[in-house]
Amino acid sequence: MKPEELVSATAAGAAPGEFTSDTIRRRITSLSKGLIEVRRGDVTSVQFIHQLVNDFLFRNKRLQKLDPTLEPDPVNASHGQL
Repeated sequence: MKPEELVSATAAGAAPGEFTSDTIRRRITSLSKGLIEVRRGDVTSVQFIHQLVNDFLFRNKRLQKLDPTLEPDPVNASHGQL
């Protein structure tokens, strides 16, 4: 996922074009308390830093409880929604 896509998904009410790349990176780090990082390379992307975040979301179907429309395949469904 691109950083802009994550911010777009979480920035309800923000004006379009309000965020610069640096603002986006800082916002992601701040809101996630450091659990999500912005990775720079050929394509800038975001990812959970620690596997425990993924484990927490998928254990006991927590992610599906947050959004039941993600059944039966929450990974592919959540990627599709973003």
